[in-house]
Amino acid sequence: MAINKSAEKTLKILELIAKYPEGITLSEIYKALDMPKASVYDILQALYKEDAIYYKDPRQKNYVIGSKVFAIGQAYTKNSNFINFASPYLRKFADKYGVTVFACKRLGDKLVFIYKYEAPNTKIQTTDVGLQQPLYENIAGRALLAFASPERQEELLSSILRNDFGGIKNIYYEDLLNDIANIKEAGYGVDDGKSLSYMYSLTMPVFNHEGKASGAILFSRVKDNEDERIVEAEIKEFKDIASFVSAKQGYKGDANVSRR
Repeated sequence: MAINKSAEKTLKILELIAKYPEGITLSEIYKALDMPKASVYDILQALYKEDAIYYKDPRQKNYVIGSKVFAIGQAYTKNSNFINFASPYLRKFADKYGVTVFACKRLGDKLVFIYKYEAPNTKIQTTDVGLQQPLYENIAGRALLAFASPERQEELLSSILRNDFGGIKNIYYEDLLNDIANIKEAGYGVDDGKSLSYMYSLTMPVFNHEGKASGAILFSRVKDNEDERIVEAEIKEFKDIASFVSAKQGYKGDANVSRR
């Protein structure tokens, strides 16, 4: 099937604008995407008329995401089977352990947070829904890398090595590979203060009817000399949530079997 070039350009423009909460100008957009100025201008005008984008500052004419895109995104959160299946159990888990829980999906080479719930007694401020991060920067993204198909994993890692590590397999890239191997072996991922010294996070992949890792669930809390028994209980309960969500999405296997 031939790709609709206009639709592809429009999506790329929207994705770029979404990364700039303070706005991005026409010239910045067409230079960043290496597109003809006239084509970008026409698409921007069409999006502007439909309230899909608007000017953050009319004098600077810097574009930000508009109400129509927000409404479409809200519809997704209401209609997503992943969120609908996971959210009641994630909320219950968060309230029990005093943590913040998330549902995440992969968007190209990015991790996007599509659901968040903070327990009333949580002690940390965390990522907002809609935020995108490079896959390798977050333990949930590393889990999705770990459970990607071999072909897709190789493609993503090659892109990360080239674009984010300058083609150099340094200690940070080796750390990424080690994390991916450990997550694949265990069936889950733990960030015990590596990203932020005061934060403990745990993630589990969820799978769909095709056996693919369609997303990940994640919880974060303040790192505080974790009681081993509590950690074990958290892992077991979170694994049960991931297995339940996977089963509801049609997955027939055992989603999160630890091989250690």
